[in-house]
Amino acid sequence: MSSMKKQRGATLLVALIMLLILTIAGLSAMENVNMQSKMARNSQFSIHAYQVALSEVNAQFQTLRTAVLGNDFSTLFDVYTNESAVFPSGMNPNNFNQAVSMDFISLGAAPARYNLVAAETGNKYSSFNYELRSVATIASTGTTSNQTQGLSFVGPGQ
Repeated sequence: MSSMKKQRGATLLVALIMLLILTIAGLSAMENVNMQSKMARNSQFSIHAYQVALSEVNAQFQTLRTAVLGNDFSTLFDVYTNESAVFPSGMNPNNFNQAVSMDFISLGAAPARYNLVAAETGNKYSSFNYELRSVATIASTGTTSNQTQGLSFVGPGQ
């Protein structure tokens, strides 16, 4: 009987140590899950910012393409003259700050198939090279995506 009295407290002590180990493991698992959910959320924000910026580049490109196909080169020549332009954004989803700009990069020789002389000016055709840039930022998080598209239009030389 005396050996029973000595071991009564040992079971309680072992049970408390096991409970402490399980509590620490549970807290560690909760912290891990919390970190993974933050990483997933940040990844979603980043993808969303990328999609908004790229959509705006594509929309501005299509607008310029439509203008050029309609023989309206005014925007391109304005950017060529001023070396840059800021465009109004065609779309502004909630919580996004967006800026769209176009910069003139260089004036070069046109590809070989454009080596004819332009009837309007008597000059050879030239290649006008531009950069169309869109920056989308999620206001609440600061997540930013920069998208740049190079453009080259062939037109009468200057």
